[in-house]
Amino acid sequence: MKLYLICGKARSGKNTFANLLKEELEKYNKKVCLLKITSPLYLYAKEYFSWDGNEDNKPRSFLQYLGIDLIKNKLKMNDFLINRLKEDIKILSEFFDIGIITDGRLKEELDELKREYNDIIIIHIERKNCENGLTIKEKSHITETDLDFGYNYNYSILNDNIFNLKLKVQDIVKKEENFMNYKIAIDGPSSSGKSTIAKLLAKKLSFVYVDTGAMYRAMGLYFIRNKISCEDKEEIEKNLSNVNINIKYENGEQQIYLNNENVTNLIRTDLVSKYASVTSTYLKVREKLVAMQKDLGNKNNVIMDGRDIGTVVLPDATLKIFLTATQEERVKRRYKELKEKDSNILKEDVEKEMIERDYRDSHRKNSPLKKAEDAIEVDTTNLNIEEVVNVILNLFNEKRGNCNEEIK
Repeated sequence: MKLYLICGKARSGKNTFANLLKEELEKYNKKVCLLKITSPLYLYAKEYFSWDGNEDNKPRSFLQYLGIDLIKNKLKMNDFLINRLKEDIKILSEFFDIGIITDGRLKEELDELKREYNDIIIIHIERKNCENGLTIKEKSHITETDLDFGYNYNYSILNDNIFNLKLKVQDIVKKEENFMNYKIAIDGPSSSGKSTIAKLLAKKLSFVYVDTGAMYRAMGLYFIRNKISCEDKEEIEKNLSNVNINIKYENGEQQIYLNNENVTNLIRTDLVSKYASVTSTYLKVREKLVAMQKDLGNKNNVIMDGRDIGTVVLPDATLKIFLTATQEERVKRRYKELKEKDSNILKEDVEKEMIERDYRDSHRKNSPLKKAEDAIEVDTTNLNIEEVVNVILNLFNEKRGNCNEEIK
């Protein structure tokens, strides 16, 4: 059984990290158990040894609680904990592929485990803005341990926020387990539900969501502000070097920055949409943004939505989805969305703009909107959001299962 040892002081977030690691590993159909050095594993006894709760029938490895005399004597307690942990690992290795151990805080424990097990990854967690993992207030109430912060860990992780912890977990799992990078490409015309569905899928799978359309919108906003016509291809290409678009993730949400300004809430107007649609037909514009999108796809488990994701940006995607809906349904959705922002909007104008945009997107010379040959078409006309998400989740789990078979 491969072991991950997550260590750190109280309040460092080691248990949170351990749970995230377990969730990530289980996505790859691994059987994972959590072990706490200082806690008897009665829950696992119940679940995996069919223990009925009768005190006389407890599995041998789970018989003892920590005695007061052991707690008072640290060295004796360490010996007791390590010996019991070894016994637990021996038993559980028959049922699990991977064990994740938390509360390993003492140098002696780490050395002993490294001597005993060759396949062990030691990860140290330290919390941001805390002194040795504790706030000053917390520190006055908790006894210090003698964890050596200069120890030779496999990984040292700064716990700054939950979203970054998830990304670090994904990076470690990919590196240590040699797992493939999962990519989901979602294409389709405007108002087919791409962004809404992609965001929900990313949340359920703990993947990074990349709204490629927002990147083109940010580009369009720059040209609007600088009074450059979206039809002036030459002037637009001249100004590309002045445009710097970054994606940041704050509280798990994608934020779009244009030249260091957060413009996430400024890029959903009709004018910006028009600029994005027109300027995205220009080769130089697409080259600049596609390179950034490909880089994101190579570094993370991602879900991207757009119009050329499966054909150009992520041609090697694990799963390619082409979302559709009738024009009548898409107009209804778009009209409802815009009506909430502008009560004077006319449905006829929305329909006219959608027809023009569909034509531009599907007839542009560079990376036109089209269904990839290996994409699966999902018609969302008569499906609610939850139903669409479940359809794609099932398709992805089927694809992921096939991929895991290939790399075994």
